[in-house]
Amino acid sequence: MTTIDQSILDGLELAPVPYDFFREVHKGLRLALFDVITFAGAASCEDAETRTEVVARVHAIVALLHSHHGHEDEFIKPLLDAHAPDLGAVVDAGHVEIDRDLAQLELAADRLAGTQGGDAVSSGLDLYRMLALFTAKYLGHMEVEEGAVMGALRDAMSIGELFEVDMALRAEVAPPTMCAFISVMVPAMNLEERTNMLGGMQAGAPAEIFEVFRAAAEAALSPSDYQTVAARLGLV
Repeated sequence: MTTIDQSILDGLELAPVPYDFFREVHKGLRLALFDVITFAGAASCEDAETRTEVVARVHAIVALLHSHHGHEDEFIKPLLDAHAPDLGAVVDAGHVEIDRDLAQLELAADRLAGTQGGDAVSSGLDLYRMLALFTAKYLGHMEVEEGAVMGALRDAMSIGELFEVDMALRAEVAPPTMCAFISVMVPAMNLEERTNMLGGMQAGAPAEIFEVFRAAAEAALSPSDYQTVAARLGLV
């Protein structure tokens, strides 16, 4: 078992919001989904370059969601199987449905890629509506995880046990994938969340890996927002 600094656990116990595996990554996923919907809705899909960008963004968010679900299946599913199997079955069924929806989104994006002119305009609108409907459904799935799932896990496990699982999950994410998550998470976080996440990376990652994460955060934030976080962490 990993030895965890008691001051970290004390801080988590005293935090104004309960411990939540999902809150920060779900903030990022919401932002990414809203952004791709907005971009697809505003896109002039008769333009080939714009079509290419829409398709690329859809494939990118699908890949991010598959990665996120893989982490949940590896680290969170065993906890639910042990402590809340009925709830775990609900989450599993949700993931099966989501995977079907993601496959349909990718097919729709690929159809758009193969069109031009008026057909591209029509296909772009179809994709936009599919993205919006998927997001409406996915918001409900995230609420189940942040609400019922985390409530059950907090009832069954200590803060230390939850934190250890969370750190193990994060350690398994390859740096390029982590940068993809940082790019959507950091803009969606508040200042305290940004500081805590980057501060934890600064403390726990090798210097050269932290620099990759720091650069990803800087690229995702406005200069003033980045400077505020950097000043808190002593990076400027």
